[in-house]
Amino acid sequence: MPFDNLFQHTPAINPEQVHEIIKNKPIDDYCLLDVRQPQEHAQGRLPGSILIPLNELNFRFSELDPEKPTIIYCRSGSRSASATNFLISSGFDDVLNMSGGIMRYNGLIASGSPESAEVCFGGNNYNAVQLAATAWILEDGTIKFIEGLCHDVLNDHEPALFDKILAAKKAHQASLVDVATEVKQGALSPDFPDGEIECPAEPMMVGCIKVSEALNWARDKGMNDLLELMMSLSANAYDFYLKLERTTSSTEEKRVYGLLAAEEHNHLDRLTEAYETDISYR
Repeated sequence: MPFDNLFQHTPAINPEQVHEIIKNKPIDDYCLLDVRQPQEHAQGRLPGSILIPLNELNFRFSELDPEKPTIIYCRSGSRSASATNFLISSGFDDVLNMSGGIMRYNGLIASGSPESAEVCFGGNNYNAVQLAATAWILEDGTIKFIEGLCHDVLNDHEPALFDKILAAKKAHQASLVDVATEVKQGALSPDFPDGEIECPAEPMMVGCIKVSEALNWARDKGMNDLLELMMSLSANAYDFYLKLERTTSSTEEKRVYGLLAAEEHNHLDRLTEAYETDISYR
């Protein structure tokens, strides 16, 4: 089964359409959700929006009405894409990501993550080994991105936080191999994940972003942009592992995916703290 079949595009709306909605519809007809940090929200926000930072959404989404159309925005469209995917997987039917974020809404050129990041998990026909293999592929892509980011973009002057996340990602891969081995109850393909799933032609990381495109994008970006992308990646990975946890009836698989999800959310919290520190000095 092709790797790309596991994903589908995140539903989006452009800022011009959002402007018309704000202008012509009563605020009670829809929810406008800001997933940036409080400092950013205080500096400028869309009228009528409510604030739930991305790293708080997992335990605060019950404050939202799942029956009401929800438009989500952030600075550049990266974090809001992750939030959109999370709400969809949490049972919200009518959720849209404002592409380009508030920067595009304000007429600036958005510097958010590559557009290919706007995809979410949508496959139901993969078996447990293929799902573990898919997660391994995405982790491998994220490892390649972080290594390239640190070496080629930051010239080995990376934050210690990136080192810690890199080490955790490699540990995640080992856990995924263990899950796949246990599920298959026999030897995996010697060139795992090849042999278990049709691998993408080039490395992709969580969010289905091509590593090469992300590294090219990163070369002229500041640390706040890089941290925002990393926040989005961690949020996507958190959501992905929660979905994998829901797909299995195996107690051991649930345990492993639950632990990986929790660790991804810890990464998101640490990245959010680093991002808040960075924007406070801008």
